[in-house]
Amino acid sequence: MLVDIYKKSRVVDPNTGQIKYSWSFDKAIEAQISPFVSTSFKTQPTSESFREEYDKTVYLKLKTTVNIGRSVRVTNIRNADTGQVIYVEVELAGSPATNFNAEGSSPLLDPFGKIIQYDTLLVRASDQSDLVV
Repeated sequence: MLVDIYKKSRVVDPNTGQIKYSWSFDKAIEAQISPFVSTSFKTQPTSESFREEYDKTVYLKLKTTVNIGRSVRVTNIRNADTGQVIYVEVELAGSPATNFNAEGSSPLLDPFGKIIQYDTLLVRASDQSDLVV
């Protein structure tokens, strides 16, 4: 699969001093994606709760050969051969690609200490409208 990586940029308004953040395209990389499985979550691969608003969290595990870091956003998770986007927001107009926040990467080592891959936990971003493409 292919995924697009977006990095967070910090911009300070020269007139007001207000800090704003935006997302800018960094690179597209090859990766393997799988639902994150853990016994610490209520349901797999989502966790649902009902409070003042309905909250549904989707977890994925991203396996890459490079460390993508923590303050990145992953989107356009697609089939490398066909280009078909796998994760989309069917509830939103136009069914845009789902945005995921990276929650951290861990290296996976072989018995000799060489890094084989990086496993990154992805969590569906609560606000799907703030990625400027």
